[in-house]
Amino acid sequence: MGRPPEGPDDLDYRYVSFSRRTADLIWKTAAAAVFAALAATLVVPRRRGSPVSAYEVSSVFLASHLLAGITWKAHLVSLIFVFMTFFCADYRVFGRARGLVMAVVLTLIVSTPFAGRMFVGEGIHMMLGGYGTIAWSLVLFYVLTIRLSLGGSGPGLRPEARRREP
Repeated sequence: MGRPPEGPDDLDYRYVSFSRRTADLIWKTAAAAVFAALAATLVVPRRRGSPVSAYEVSSVFLASHLLAGITWKAHLVSLIFVFMTFFCADYRVFGRARGLVMAVVLTLIVSTPFAGRMFVGEGIHMMLGGYGTIAWSLVLFYVLTIRLSLGGSGPGLRPEARRREP
């Protein structure tokens, strides 16, 4: 999104122009941030003694999509699990913004599968992919899974593993 097209037939999707060195630095910094957030998402709840939640598993799927060089578009098979966790989410952790967060999440869940070539045609599909709408959706879902994971409550994968108060 910041580098010029590599070939004469490639489309130009630049928001701003970056040199290759600057674009690589931004990528490495963003990748380190995604990995650090994933580590925190997996370590902090374990230190609290919380059971593994579906949000944590979703964050692993999303981080792998965001960090993999070959996964520049969404894979709907793994996103089905991610979307399911958002249908079970406790949006109260977002306070007054919960209505807005719910509307954005639902819109992205419903629209993501319809961004394919067979639904919108080649031109719109290339525009959506080039401007990173699916990638930005993955980033938003990732941030939300981190927030929900660190929020302390959520759909657990092993309900019987929850701590019982004496």
